[in-house]
Amino acid sequence: MSTYSYDTSTIVGKIRLLISDTDIDPIADAQFSDEELTAFYTMATNMFGGQAAIYEGASISMRSWARSSVGDINMEKIGDYQYQKGSGREGASTVMAARAADLHQLALDTPATDWAEFDFEYYADSDDIVRIDI
Repeated sequence: MSTYSYDTSTIVGKIRLLISDTDIDPIADAQFSDEELTAFYTMATNMFGGQAAIYEGASISMRSWARSSVGDINMEKIGDYQYQKGSGREGASTVMAARAADLHQLALDTPATDWAEFDFEYYADSDDIVRIDI
């Protein structure tokens, strides 16, 4: 059974916020389940860590959403009535793809390690470090 939650203190909630999938009540309004967003995040952790993984998880989610919003059939016929479909959805898909690209760039621009918090003192005083003079 799929679950749906929106809590911005969790990774799933942060991804929902970044992709604007925050209307989970009723559940039919949510684009992705918590399990799907967790899977996107897990895929992203294979490439990125920390905050960058959240951005990349959101990017993967947006790309998936954009692809699913565009139908393969451009015309639909109902009896004698025929209409062009997809123009509005294709426009939305283009916007979502652009947002996915922005989120991917954020992931690329986010440092893997925050050097301001890195503790060099541990290594400076460590007996485990062997210096070799050549």
